[in-house]
Amino acid sequence: MTALKIHAELIHENRVILTPLGHALLQKMSIGATMDEAARQLNLSLVDAKRILDDSSSAIGNNVFDSPEGGITTEGMALIEEYSQRMGQLELALQNQKYRRPATAADGIIMMGDKLVLIKRGNDPFKGMYALPGGFIEYGEECEQAVLREVQEETGLFGRIRRLVGVYSSPSRDPRGHAISVVYELEAIGGELVAGDDADAVGLFGLDELPKLAFDHEQIIEDFKAFM
Repeated sequence: MTALKIHAELIHENRVILTPLGHALLQKMSIGATMDEAARQLNLSLVDAKRILDDSSSAIGNNVFDSPEGGITTEGMALIEEYSQRMGQLELALQNQKYRRPATAADGIIMMGDKLVLIKRGNDPFKGMYALPGGFIEYGEECEQAVLREVQEETGLFGRIRRLVGVYSSPSRDPRGHAISVVYELEAIGGELVAGDDADAVGLFGLDELPKLAFDHEQIIEDFKAFM
């Protein structure tokens, strides 16, 4: 499998197998140009053009062109196709980088009597620490649907939303990257309290007897307590 560097060379096992000029030469030869014609259109000498394509042939262990008079091999056509695919991937990656968006999660605060439901995280980050039940919102899912789903998956409880507690958006709140959390207070209306999904355990804790919490969940609970 090859990888595409930012300067658009195809690399295999740390060896360049096709440069942008090599790709341009092969493309022109694939539509009928001789190597000399393709070279002149790219302001190259025939010697330089042949050297570039010979380097690609050597790198893959097969000729990429039939002869300087014209024609490219099956291997040459495969390089053209792979180069085009990789360029498309690069363009998409650059667009995603330019238009990056924070991930969005939904977390639930559930009180059972005077106790708060917390889950012990089974995965990194913060593996082994307690946190509010919740998780990332799936594409096409509403925040409200997501928090009810995540709470049921992680705690076994079916909930009903009582109110929005707040939106937490600090770029540093999640070590995996910028993630916004929409936090709701829920009322448990059914189910059985049992750990599930990526939760190692689930427990009930008094608001003044909480363990150290993951992410910014201690701040979230402090905000929740202020408006109880």
